[in-house]
Amino acid sequence: MLLLACLASCDDSSTTPPIPQTVNRIYVANGDSITVFASSANGNVAPRAAIGGPNSGIQSTSLAVNSGRIYVTNFLSNLITIFASDAHDDAAPVDTLIALCPEEVAIDVAGRIYTANGCIDRITVFAKGASGNAAPIQSIFGDQTGLSHPTGAAADGAGRIYVVNYSNHSITVYDTGADGNVAPVSLISGIDTGLFYPMRIALSANHIYVANFGGDSILVFAKDANGTVRPLRAIVGGSTGLDGPSGVALDSAGTIYVTNSTGSRITVYGAGSNGDTTPITLIAGDNTRLSFPADVGIAP
Repeated sequence: MLLLACLASCDDSSTTPPIPQTVNRIYVANGDSITVFASSANGNVAPRAAIGGPNSGIQSTSLAVNSGRIYVTNFLSNLITIFASDAHDDAAPVDTLIALCPEEVAIDVAGRIYTANGCIDRITVFAKGASGNAAPIQSIFGDQTGLSHPTGAAADGAGRIYVVNYSNHSITVYDTGADGNVAPVSLISGIDTGLFYPMRIALSANHIYVANFGGDSILVFAKDANGTVRPLRAIVGGSTGLDGPSGVALDSAGTIYVTNSTGSRITVYGAGSNGDTTPITLIAGDNTRLSFPADVGIAP
């Protein structure tokens, strides 16, 4: 409510230095690969690294990067595959986790793993380090939940779970520890919200960011918003470069990174951006190897 082909380098490794570990990287779920760019990348640039190939098993719809691991959702194989953050080329995952039709994966500050299971209208939560056929520690499902093809989920530091629902154009929020057929504590929906086939979600300390696929926009709501409310900010318009926004992520400075599935591009906006604003960075073109990118993550 966070989307890869050739890793070890689309640049020649003998001439392209590795990205320093202190510098953020842009990780992109790019269909059958994960592509990695330096956060300073701009224009028609080749990725600095990529993971993809038969050993990787990647059929990505989403990803999350946490504590030196890349978590990748593979919708068709019902798996989350887990890679070392420096994996490249046709690397095999270091671990896997079974999850039915996972649309997005997110990791909270305690290391718990959240999946939005779109085809069964469910949010599942796994313990830190879960692997294989592990049982979830929480599972939100049922007619009281308001879930309707959830495609994005995120959790804040208090353990509240924020979900975007693609089919009914809504955001549902669940209390810490929610389990079973529980009603949301907040529901953001209605025409004033501007939500139209929302795809992914990201959180800051005080705000909810939504990749609003059907509206070609990034919408920003207060975390305590409820009801039919207007967004506090909306990045929308012809100058934004948005074209089927499918993923959204923030860095520690509040910079906003967006994958655009229809436009096969990454657009980047300054903190607090609003309206018909031009991106400060645009990554697009044949050299990028971007092809219907579905999600984005930011991490060292």
